[in-house]
Amino acid sequence: MKKTIATITLLCIFCLANQYVLCQINEGGNPVSFSLNIDKRAIPVIEMPPVNVEELLQEDEEVKKDNTPRPFRFECNHAHIN
Repeated sequence: MKKTIATITLLCIFCLANQYVLCQINEGGNPVSFSLNIDKRAIPVIEMPPVNVEELLQEDEEVKKDNTPRPFRFECNHAHIN
């Protein structure tokens, strides 16, 4: 019984201490990029076409019906950026 209580106590201490280990240190100030006076109009903007959700859902249904293993869809090539 004493061993169980000691184990639970150590586990609780470890869990509580672990929160402080994973925290980000805040030293104030601003990111360096904020002080560079970058002209926002000089940053290129790429207009992406809208995603056809219905087509993607239809593809998902076809994959479910096939029951063949396929890789997950994780991206779609919308634009070629050089």
